[in-house]
Amino acid sequence: MGDMLIIFYGNIGAGKSTLAKGVAKRLRCPCITFDAVVPKIYRKKLYAPGKFLLTRSEIVKVYDLMHKLAKLEIRKRDHVVLESVYFKKQRDAAIDLAKSVKQRWKLVHVACSDSETKKRLVNRYRSNGQTADYSLFLQYELLMDKDSRKHITINTTGKTKAQCISETLGALKF
Repeated sequence: MGDMLIIFYGNIGAGKSTLAKGVAKRLRCPCITFDAVVPKIYRKKLYAPGKFLLTRSEIVKVYDLMHKLAKLEIRKRDHVVLESVYFKKQRDAAIDLAKSVKQRWKLVHVACSDSETKKRLVNRYRSNGQTADYSLFLQYELLMDKDSRKHITINTTGKTKAQCISETLGALKF
């Protein structure tokens, strides 16, 4: 059985994907991200300006597949990284998955200042046409629940990718 399921969550533009992929690379383990799983099921864009384009039932299917893939990987690996916005209901499901296979788990909340997030979202749009924008960030901010469980918070504001990866690995005690 594997050693740890590491669950990265936070708002869009915080640096979750970059950080999760960087940590997974350093740990030599798989990183299962929401954005990478969507195209395995649906042939549509995730975002339009100011809105998310998947329905609730489509979102549930994506999380179900993410967790199914994670469960398969847990049986083969020391560590598995999951990454998504992960509102509380989805975080609960990921933790339940870990518990069901007797896997240790850690929550990593990735945060960033509003002004830095705004810059990142504008840059994403300019560089690759990604349309998750600041208005969607603000909507998600209202929906993002604080987690009372023990978790690690990594604030990526003004830090390099390498600094954030090192800080995360240190907090995870690797």
